[in-house]
Amino acid sequence: MKMRSYALLIGAAILIVMMTACSKTKVEDSIGLTQSKPLLEQAKDKARDAYEEESPDFALIQFKEALDLFVEAMPTATESDSIDVVINELHFQIADTYMNLANEDLEIEMYDEAIMNMRNALDYYDRLDASIMESEYNVNKEDAIKSLLIRIARAQTSATHYEDALITYDEVLEKDPGNEEALTNQYIILSENIQDEERAFTVLKEYAELSNDYKVYMILGNSYNEKNNYAEAVKYYEKALELEESPEVLNRLSSFYRDNKKWADSNRILTKLIETKPDDATLASIYRLMGSNYEELKNNAKKIEFWEKSLGLERNTQLALAVASHYHTAKNYAKAITFATQTLQLDPNNVDAYLIRGDSYYRTKKYTEAKADLQRIENDPRRGATAKQLLKAIK
Repeated sequence: MKMRSYALLIGAAILIVMMTACSKTKVEDSIGLTQSKPLLEQAKDKARDAYEEESPDFALIQFKEALDLFVEAMPTATESDSIDVVINELHFQIADTYMNLANEDLEIEMYDEAIMNMRNALDYYDRLDASIMESEYNVNKEDAIKSLLIRIARAQTSATHYEDALITYDEVLEKDPGNEEALTNQYIILSENIQDEERAFTVLKEYAELSNDYKVYMILGNSYNEKNNYAEAVKYYEKALELEESPEVLNRLSSFYRDNKKWADSNRILTKLIETKPDDATLASIYRLMGSNYEELKNNAKKIEFWEKSLGLERNTQLALAVASHYHTAKNYAKAITFATQTLQLDPNNVDAYLIRGDSYYRTKKYTEAKADLQRIENDPRRGATAKQLLKAIK
């Protein structure tokens, strides 16, 4: 709890005295907060001391009494008093105090008490002026309320109040249709806690049809994938893709197809991902994956085409070595030398790259270069014997 917040408590007491002393005329009825500001500043220090002596429960009582006084004073306050800002501040501090109480309850797993305090905090958050929250505290009111509702639902789940948690998550979804955390947690509660899998999927499907939100279809796809139900997972992932052809959906779907060894489908999705114009690092990764998918499809030409595209954007030791090895096997020694050299630029001690390049130099009759590479690895426990044989052939 922020100790400075109790300044308003002291300020309210000062205000009572001022209002009593100045009650004879309308002018005198004005609470004159501007004139009392120095006293309020002094009261902050006293409030800090008082906080150490008083309990949060007592502080709440004092805050609420101060709030009542400020509300009563509104009809006689001047515009310069900014009493609406002060009342908003009190609402915020009361909510903050309830949240601190809730946090203390959560630490000792007193979930019912925490839920009650968070609900009380929510009541005061609802009263806050959104524009003042934004300007004074840099807090978005709707985001704050949504976040608090999620915390309440989590506490309800911990307290095994599962149906209450489902209702609270519905409150979140009213404010933010398609909220991924709310939907996912509803599914988990129904499938794992209540253990009603049919209801779990029914809730998601009904909400998906109602909202037509791609995120809900993604959750359905993920859920069926976890159950190893490939056919249903595909259906919902592809529906999500129809609604939202975003990098998020495309990445998930391409990974799903790869995980299920559907290499051609993975490349179909990755091709769409290229159309989103990702940055070079992401594009290099996409090309690398597409090459690997083509490798699984036994399409060596396409594999190398996409691996070379990847290397053109981002150097990669293992990929460069794989391309060098491919060209060496294919007896394209010039390209084998090119990519083995690229490997050695990234990893100057790569024994396999020296062997590929040394042998490629040997087969293209560049014996001096071959000898230099092979002599570097002739004592290597893995490749040394092969290097020595080639060196003998050169001599």
